[in-house]
Amino acid sequence: LGNWEIAGQLLERIDVPVNIVLVDNDRKEIKKVLAETFNNKNIRIISIEDDFSHLVKIQTALEQKEWVVMHGDRFVSDSSTQTVDFLGKPAKFGIGAMYLALTHQVPLVFVFTVKERKKQYHFYATGGKIYEQKKGRKECREQMNLMLKDYISELEKTVKKYPLQWFNILCNGLIILIIGKKNTQKKIDMTFGKDDKSALQAKFDAQKIAFAPIMFQAALALRNLGILEHLKKHKKGQKIAEIAETLNLSVYGVKVLLEAGLSLELVRLEHETFFLTKTGWFICSDELTRINMNFVQDVNYLGMFSLEDSIKEERPTGLEVFGKWDTVYEALSQLPPKVQKSWFEFDHYYSDC
Repeated sequence: LGNWEIAGQLLERIDVPVNIVLVDNDRKEIKKVLAETFNNKNIRIISIEDDFSHLVKIQTALEQKEWVVMHGDRFVSDSSTQTVDFLGKPAKFGIGAMYLALTHQVPLVFVFTVKERKKQYHFYATGGKIYEQKKGRKECREQMNLMLKDYISELEKTVKKYPLQWFNILCNGLIILIIGKKNTQKKIDMTFGKDDKSALQAKFDAQKIAFAPIMFQAALALRNLGILEHLKKHKKGQKIAEIAETLNLSVYGVKVLLEAGLSLELVRLEHETFFLTKTGWFICSDELTRINMNFVQDVNYLGMFSLEDSIKEERPTGLEVFGKWDTVYEALSQLPPKVQKSWFEFDHYYSDC
């Protein structure tokens, strides 16, 4: 639960090798990016392999008294699971981590890394506990049941406290109802929208779509050139000439952008004096809006010119604006710094919130 990549960064301070086992079926490109993220650090990644070679690596790590980290709420197909009560409903959980801890007689620790505030993460960890290995299959199963029960207890408490930081969603047209119905699948109701506009309103909205790319660029220029920020500082408003002189821009250029800003309702005009609107304030100062606009501009804008070809050819043709790659994950480490910055800010904002 929470952001386990942040947890990996926090574990860097511990003077013990840490082995992260990827139990989800990530593409190799994603694993490569993660490996580069933890490069030159005391953290290694063990990938689940079809030949079970990962089990040897895990055993070696435990024998050398290293740490092994695994997802507790995910499991690969055909792995050992157990159905238990979770938030009042039956749910499957993998028991691989419990089995490893029990057979190797090593401490089992439950860890959660959650976001408390904008730039603060909280690293939760239970005390390490060694569960006694008993003889007999029945007794062994009872011990694993106890271990799983302890884990579920901690997970339930944390999920209830941070319900929006548990990401366990299917993306194949079905969605897992997380709170209280984990692993219960329900088809999405695709009924959406109405068509009750007048013809005049519909035509007006169509023009908004027609000019949307141009107006987006105008809004971006108003933000990046400092015009919106300037109006934010001058609550009594400013005239075009005053803005142009202060920002060392041409009067004509400022006039063109402010007229676009009027259409976008980013600014308002009273007696030749321009004022910032609430929407303009969000374009200028809101972190979410800044991240979204940068992501659209730096990562997607040029590539979206090839959307039709991408749909027809069933491949990311727009990615070619940056280079010859099959997926964006292969390209991440080689993208221009500005594009990388916008990508990771977008990714971290939505995955860490």
